Amino acid sequence: MNFVLGVSLMLSFQMLLLSNEGEGIRCMDEGPIVTEAKPDLADDKDFPDWVQRGEYCYGIAVFALPDGSTVGRSLRARIVVVAEEQIRLRAMESVTLGQVEGCSAMAVGYGDTWWEKDPTEVFQTREEADAFLAEKGWLID
Repeated sequence: MNFVLGVSLMLSFQMLLLSNEGEGIRCMDEGPIVTEAKPDLADDKDFPDWVQRGEYCYGIAVFALPDGSTVGRSLRARIVVVAEEQIRLRAMESVTLGQVEGCSAMAVGYGDTWWEKDPTEVFQTREEADAFLAEKGWLID
């Protein structure tokens, strides 16, 4: 199964998350996944001033279902590295997005980390993250 991080490319059976590296969304029956670079990073934008090492924030995990629909959930994360054009986030909770054939659950697990390059996909509150997902029509309970 091919995995892609980001919300820009959505093809059937591809996993989407907010970054270009790290474990990301994976089948909980398998080990770490191999991920590909996100094709349309927002390199010309800066992260907000509140983005600091050690701060808590919210990211989004998005999953393209085999039927072509997309679902997503917000997840609490902690900023563990602030680099020049990216930040490294660590999941502070686990979220399950769905099931596919041969896998009990597609999920982001507590402690998983990923690099985030798009400042539009990091939020101060869960409400902001959920509003972003709802606007796209991806929010699931």
